[in-house]
Amino acid sequence: MADTAQAERNFSIDRTNPSVSITNPPAGSAQIGDFDITYTATDTNIDTCRLFTKDGSAAWVDRGSVDCGSSKTKTILGSSWCTSSGANSCGVRIRAQDLVGNTNQAEEFFSSNSAPIVDAGADQSINFGLPSVNATLTGTVTDDGVPAAYSVEWRLIEGDASKVTIDPDDSETTTATFTGSGSYRFELAADDGSTIGSDTIDVIVSNNPPDVSIAGPAVREVDFGFLPIVLEGSAADDGLPSSGLDIQWSGTGPGMITFSNPTGENTKILLSQAGVYNLTFRATDGEFTREAAVEMRYGAPARYGLLPCGVIIDDPTTPWDETEPCEFRHLFLLLQNVLNFALWKLVPLIIAVLVVATGAIFFFQLGGPEVMAKARTIWSAVGKGVLILLFSWLFLNFLLGILGFDISIFGRWYEF
Repeated sequence: MADTAQAERNFSIDRTNPSVSITNPPAGSAQIGDFDITYTATDTNIDTCRLFTKDGSAAWVDRGSVDCGSSKTKTILGSSWCTSSGANSCGVRIRAQDLVGNTNQAEEFFSSNSAPIVDAGADQSINFGLPSVNATLTGTVTDDGVPAAYSVEWRLIEGDASKVTIDPDDSETTTATFTGSGSYRFELAADDGSTIGSDTIDVIVSNNPPDVSIAGPAVREVDFGFLPIVLEGSAADDGLPSSGLDIQWSGTGPGMITFSNPTGENTKILLSQAGVYNLTFRATDGEFTREAAVEMRYGAPARYGLLPCGVIIDDPTTPWDETEPCEFRHLFLLLQNVLNFALWKLVPLIIAVLVVATGAIFFFQLGGPEVMAKARTIWSAVGKGVLILLFSWLFLNFLLGILGFDISIFGRWYEF
């Protein structure tokens, strides 16, 4: 009988796959840029764990080994590993293998969210018109639909907001209404709930101010009597916001100014009295007003008549107004002017002639005693006449003061 022998060992075959799950982010969620995933990969004989990513329709890409275990975290470089956009466009996979070769894996797909692509349209240039002018702003928005439908908003970011209205402001195509010229910049922003995209558009609303001027120097000297004075204005415009300009002449000064054509470019003026006048030529196009100015120095007349009333120009050297209508009391001023002329201009001349004549008679012994007596008689008559004129002048000074005239301009007898 032959001898036999045997040996036995009991063992079990591991046919259990590793347990693998991805707990964060939730399936179908929207992710922007880089983000973290949380996963679990466990087994009694766990060996290796690896990470894979998928970009759109491309094949899975092995991103290398990762730690195995419970609630592990790994950063996903979404900004470079996932360039596709749209719902569930990218995926992550965790694959685990044990020592005997059993494998298992978990996958999650998520949505990569890109900011909306916004085009606000081409820049515009329009002409201003009264009372307002409109511009259509046509924007376009392209989005991946993640995480939700986008909303848009137009807003003014540069320019005078008081001159602009946007209606509606929540539509890709809208109308901007302008009540004044200028440069304006609008922004169209699209918000998908997670990211915002934007673009800008410039709108220039054109209107140049009027160009105004007055021919000749800015300061003019005009002698008395050279009326009317001709003024030549010039106003040019670009025809915006409407054709035609509103023109107006105006002025200030010591007297009244009369314009023959106050709403035309060229006009003639009459001035009621001497003095310095500031004249303004103004043009308005409905939005802008521009003006030019000239200083008119209108001289007083070289002399006035003996009757100081009823003239169109006042004498600034006298305390009364020569433009007043003539009244009875002005006759006393007339008499005073005659006395002034006789006493202060004519009498000195007569006295000078008599001095020369009588001096020659006495020096050269011309004529007999009769001539000498006649000369003395003439001097006596002149002296009496001067006294009469002087007392008349003093009396008129007193009388003019009673009538309301300022007699100080004649001088006071006690001041001599």
